[in-house]
Amino acid sequence: MNDNIGNNSGNIILGGILTECNEFSINLMTQENFDRYEYFEDADILNLKNGVVGGMLKILNQTSFNISPTIFASCSPGGVITDECYYNIKEKLISRIKKVKDLKAVILPMHGAAVTETIGDLEGDIITSIRKIVGPEIPIVVTLDLHAHVTEEMVSQSSAIIAWETYPHLDPYETGIRGAKILKSILENKIKPTMFFSKVPLLHSAINASTFGDTPFAKSMNNLKKEEKNNKDVLSVSFIHVDPYIDQKYMGGGAIVITNNNLKLAKELSLKHTKDYWDRREEFEPNLYIPEEA
Repeated sequence: MNDNIGNNSGNIILGGILTECNEFSINLMTQENFDRYEYFEDADILNLKNGVVGGMLKILNQTSFNISPTIFASCSPGGVITDECYYNIKEKLISRIKKVKDLKAVILPMHGAAVTETIGDLEGDIITSIRKIVGPEIPIVVTLDLHAHVTEEMVSQSSAIIAWETYPHLDPYETGIRGAKILKSILENKIKPTMFFSKVPLLHSAINASTFGDTPFAKSMNNLKKEEKNNKDVLSVSFIHVDPYIDQKYMGGGAIVITNNNLKLAKELSLKHTKDYWDRREEFEPNLYIPEEA
């Protein structure tokens, strides 16, 4: 539990939906999928020790703010989420947010490649719905898988987007820590996160896209991460390799750069590293063999 419950420093909302969809699957994702894996409401969320939420709580529990848990629904990748399932979870999430008083911030553990039967940008829909409730001044920090379909709506309606840095994924917990630290700095140090995301229409599989070894994606990721170390104005960088198994408009990948109130720098660095990603596009082609060669 959060030891800070009961103080007077205001509330931070925590909750979200975290799953990855394959629009080419015939199997639909329902509430049963979440119930089998991770579905938590209210104070039960505060008991999580691992994963992205565990990382968030590690940092938030050290602050003077109350944590207001809502809904956290997560499950392994599957088909498209039914509208019935999504709207049921969303309604529970939104209804809880509307009841929170003295709201200071929102933090959302999400994925970025979730779709429903009728909504192609689940994360953008949730973020926008929350923004309409909390207004333009309340910070909304979002964590994503790096295999996200980052949309204009997601970027424009959130304050900061932080994505996982490893594939195979080893850092959801650490990403939760990074997201919560950004939020903590917004509230306590008055930083002004300024975010720019550029993308190119590059779709490729996970082959040659590990963040380990000598893959082209590892090179792109490592080059981008150096910007955090080399420039004190850079708060966070994330490289997005979009999930190729959804089927939405304007899909692609590229660099998210967040600076402290320096849009020019964020744009410059994002465009630089996204162009580098595009220039490497042919390196993502896998080697193919006929059966006899294999």
